[in-house]
Amino acid sequence: MTKQSVGILAAIAVALFAYIAIYERHTLSSGALEGRDNRVAQEYSRHEVGGITIERPDQPTIELVRVREDEDALGHWEMRAPIETMGDDDSIGAMLGSVDWADARRRIAEVSDEDRTAFGLDAPRVTATFRMGNDELVLSVGGETPGGDGVWVTTDGGASAVVAGKDLFEALDHGVDHFRSKRLLARGMLTATELHIGEGEGAIDLQLADGRWTTADGIRAAGPRLDEALQALTDLEAREYFDEGDLQGGQTIRAVREAGEDEGEGEVVVELTLGAPCEGNEEQRYARVRRTVDGETVAGPLACVATRDVEPLLIEASEWRELRPLTLSDLELETMTVQAGRERLTISQDDEGSWAYRLAGSGAEQTGEVDDDALMEWLRAIKGNRATAVIVPADEAALRAHGLLEPTVTITLEATEDRRETVALGSVTSEGAYLRRDDEPAILVVPATAPADFEPSIARLRPRQLIEIAASTIDGLAIRRGAVTERLEPEGESWHITAPLEMDADGTEVRALVRELASLQAVRFVSDRVEPAHGLEEPRIDVVFTVDPEDGDPGDRRLRIGRSTPDGAYARLDEDSAVFLVEPDLVERLQGALVPRDLLATSRYEIRRLVLRQGARELVIRNDQGEWVTDDGPVAPEVSDELLGALDHLRAAGGGQYGPPAAADGLTPPRATLTVEREDGAPEPQSYTIQIGAPTGDPDRVHARRADLEVGLVLRESSVEALLSPLQ
Repeated sequence: MTKQSVGILAAIAVALFAYIAIYERHTLSSGALEGRDNRVAQEYSRHEVGGITIERPDQPTIELVRVREDEDALGHWEMRAPIETMGDDDSIGAMLGSVDWADARRRIAEVSDEDRTAFGLDAPRVTATFRMGNDELVLSVGGETPGGDGVWVTTDGGASAVVAGKDLFEALDHGVDHFRSKRLLARGMLTATELHIGEGEGAIDLQLADGRWTTADGIRAAGPRLDEALQALTDLEAREYFDEGDLQGGQTIRAVREAGEDEGEGEVVVELTLGAPCEGNEEQRYARVRRTVDGETVAGPLACVATRDVEPLLIEASEWRELRPLTLSDLELETMTVQAGRERLTISQDDEGSWAYRLAGSGAEQTGEVDDDALMEWLRAIKGNRATAVIVPADEAALRAHGLLEPTVTITLEATEDRRETVALGSVTSEGAYLRRDDEPAILVVPATAPADFEPSIARLRPRQLIEIAASTIDGLAIRRGAVTERLEPEGESWHITAPLEMDADGTEVRALVRELASLQAVRFVSDRVEPAHGLEEPRIDVVFTVDPEDGDPGDRRLRIGRSTPDGAYARLDEDSAVFLVEPDLVERLQGALVPRDLLATSRYEIRRLVLRQGARELVIRNDQGEWVTDDGPVAPEVSDELLGALDHLRAAGGGQYGPPAAADGLTPPRATLTVEREDGAPEPQSYTIQIGAPTGDPDRVHARRADLEVGLVLRESSVEALLSPLQ
C-alpha cells in the first residue's frame, strides 16, 4: 500500500470519527434514558430539550427555543411564534418536568384505526414536539379514558398508545400567555439615571449624578427608596395580558438608563403607564410599557399588574427625600473627622484595616486604637437621627437663623472613590436640632437629643466588652442601695448574705449576677465625662466586687449605676470617667435584695394551720388528717388546691429593700396577711406571717414581706390572688 493510500485512509478515518463525535454529541445518551421504561416519554431528557412546538386545534402554534451561552448551561427560553418575546422559564420548566415524570399506567402496543378514533388520537387535543439535538419526540394527547381519570397519549403518531395522568394534558394545554414571560421588561432598569413620576404640577423628578440621587429641588433623595422603586419596575410582571385594548390617560412613570452594547447608542427610555383598576379585580391595574431606543418606540401589550407591585413607585413626594444625616456605607468608609470648636477628632483606617483615632485641639493630643464594632455603632447612632421635618429653601437667612453659618459640630466622612459627605450641626430649640448636609439647599430638623451623638467622644470608640474574667474568680460582693449595703460571700457552690441580715442568698439570682459582672458589657458609651444628668455623683446602686484571679493579687472592681433611660442605665466602671449604658436586666437584678426568692413558700404537707386576714375578715383553715376545714366545714377542693398550690411554688418576682417598709409599700398596715403554722419537725420558723401591700408601680407586681424579717419582696399579682382566693 502506498503512502498516498495510507494518507487517504487516515483522512477518511478522522472524518468518520469527527462525524460520529458530532452526531453522538447531539444524540441522547444511554445514561440519560436509563430507568425510563415505565415513562410515557421513554426517549426524553428535559435538560437536552432545545426547542418546543405546541399545537392545539384553532389556536396559534407556539414555538419556543432555548438559548444557551454554552452547551452545559441551562440557558433561558424565548418565544419565536406566534410572537417574539421572552419565554417564561418557570412555566416552561414546569411543563418539561410534567412530561419527564409522566408515568404510563397502561400500554397498547398496536392501535387499530377504530381505537385511534375512540382514543381521540386521530385528532389530538394537543401535540407537543420536543427537539433534543438530532432526536425529536412528538407527543400527542387525545381524549380521556372511560373512567375520566386519565388521558390517551401517543409518541409514535398513533401506532401505539399509553394511558397517562390528566396532569400531563393540563401541563401542555396552555396558550401563548402562559408560556411567554410575565415580566414587562426584558432588561431591567437598576442602572437608571433618571426617574420621573407623573407629569405637570405635582410631578416627581429624580436624577442620579456623581453617585447620588437628588430631587428636582436639589435635596438628596433616599437611596433605599430608589433601589426599591427601580427593583419594582425591573421585576414588574403581568397577571394577565390582553390582545386588544387602549390605555386612556393614567399615570406615567418614566425611567432612563444608558443603552447596553447590544442595544444601540444613547439612552433607553422606559415608560410605564398605569390606568384604572382592572375589570373584576380591584387589586390590579391596567398597565402598558413603552420602550424607546435610538428614537424608535415599541409598545408592549396591555396587561394587568398587581397594585402592590407598583406601590414602591407611587409614594408621596416627601417620602423620596433622604432623612438620614449621613448615607455613606460603613463598609466603604476610610476616614471620619468630627470638628467641634477647637477639638478635632480624626478616625482613619490603615492599610491592614485597623482603625485609630487622634484627638487634638484642647489640651494634650490623644491617640489610640478604635474598636471596629464601636465605630460602626456610633455611625448607626448618627444615622438613626432621622429628620422629622425639612426646611426649604436653606438660604443665608435661614442658615443664620438656625445656627448653621457657624455650626457647633461638623462631621465629614470620606469613602472610597473620593466620595465625601459632610453634615453640620446648628442650634437646638424645642422644635429639635438643625442639620445641613454638604451644600444642600435644605435644613433637616432632627430630634433635640441628636447632638449627644455628634460630640467628638473617644469613649464611643471603645470596645463594649468592659470585663471578661472567669465568674469563679469573683469571691465577694458589696451592693450599696441608698444608705444600706448588702454583703455577700461564696460558701462552696452557694452564696451567703452576711449583712445587713445573715441568711443564704438566692443562688440562682446571685450566680446570674456574677456571670453578668464577669462579662460586663456596655450597651454603648455615651460620654467621656460624668455630667449631672447621668445621676452618678450619688449613684442609686454602687457595686464593689472582689476578684481573686488564679494569677496575681486580689483586687476590687467598682460599678456605679445612675439614672435609667429607655435603653439602660448610666454607669461608670472603677475610676474611669467615661459614662456608658448597662442593660436594664442587670439593673433590675441589682436593685432588689438578693434574699431567697422562695422565702415565703411552704409545702402543703408541712402546714398545720393557715390564718387569712383582710380588713375585718378572718378565715382559719386547718389540716384535719389530710382534709382542709374551717369552723364552718370542709373547704372546697378547688379552693384549697389553688391556695396550697400557690404556697407550694411561691417564688418572689424580685427582692425589695432592707429595713422597715416604706410608706409607699402599703405595709403599715398591710392590706392582707397570711399566717402559716407548720407541723412539728418542719423547717424553721414554725410560724411566719406573709404581709401583702400595695402595687409597686408595675400593675403585675405587689410589695410583700415576711413579718419577722426586715427585707422586702415583690410578688406577682397572680400569686397574691391565689393566696387570697379563699376570701373571695
